[in-house]
Amino acid sequence: MKFLKKVFSWIKNHKLKALGLFCLGSFLLLTATILTAWCVKIVMDNRIFSDYDATKISNARIINSKDESNYVISTLVFKSQCTGRDVSVVSIVPKAEGRKPVVLFLYGLLMKAEFIKKYAKEFADAGLAVLVMENYDCGMRQGEMNFAGLSTLKDTLKISKKKEQIFREWIGFRYRNACAVTELRQLIDVVKKQADLDSNNIYAWGISLGVIVASNTGAISPDIKKFIFTIGSADFSQFAAKTPIRKYFPSYARPFLPALAAEILSPLDPVNTIGKLSPRPILFQDSSNDDLVPRECTEKMYECAGLPKSRMWYKIGHMKPNKKEIRRAIKDGISWLKTN
Repeated sequence: MKFLKKVFSWIKNHKLKALGLFCLGSFLLLTATILTAWCVKIVMDNRIFSDYDATKISNARIINSKDESNYVISTLVFKSQCTGRDVSVVSIVPKAEGRKPVVLFLYGLLMKAEFIKKYAKEFADAGLAVLVMENYDCGMRQGEMNFAGLSTLKDTLKISKKKEQIFREWIGFRYRNACAVTELRQLIDVVKKQADLDSNNIYAWGISLGVIVASNTGAISPDIKKFIFTIGSADFSQFAAKTPIRKYFPSYARPFLPALAAEILSPLDPVNTIGKLSPRPILFQDSSNDDLVPRECTEKMYECAGLPKSRMWYKIGHMKPNKKEIRRAIKDGISWLKTN
């Protein structure tokens, strides 16, 4: 107590010095905090795709299977190296003889692996096997993201199930996409062990956010031989500055979105990886009426890609996609995989 009395007495008698010391201390503390946070960010950015361990065996087991006219549709599961939990995969394999080329399909926001069942016949008729991995906290994996206060917040704000999933997917954006890269590399290991699948012909097909996973995985893994990027985006800073969904953020927060996107999400940006896919061929399927992705971001992604590359345009939209145009894009993509 005597010590505190002396401190307060000194402050009272030396107000200007005390204020100066307080300002200096605050500045040093803030500087140390920023530098520490910056160092942590650098380490985390450098390690963002480091969870994959090639020495660990990724074995998959079939939990259900169903015969259709010319293909078998199954659900596989394998253990994630990121979460330690099961990753579910929808697998569609043609009944034709011989080893089949494999399409690893990566879906986008609010989608799930079941999506691919609508196009099973098209892939099977082309002799292509297609595997769709469920992303972290999505589809059959919903509920993996669990942090204190989430359920209370959801109940208090009376958030609908759909809005809750949007919140989950955006709040876990960085981890979800980094985790998907590791799990996709594990899925490639699974493919290599399947006698009826051709591991020399593995293709990645990303739609929307799935483009991020496909590009980042392809830059690391030479096992992927071809790529299709459907309504994708690159240059996240530009995206945050011009996307129409800015209107859902408070006006005072909007000026900071580009800087936040650049700093937090830059390690995931296809701008950094898509050039590394060359000389493997890429097909871009872009939307001429995209209501989410600014045209500048679409053009930036195409510009950064090396050769060979080709491009097709569709009136798909994005937030409310045109189902007929999606089916046309799927058919065109399958045809391109067969002929290129």
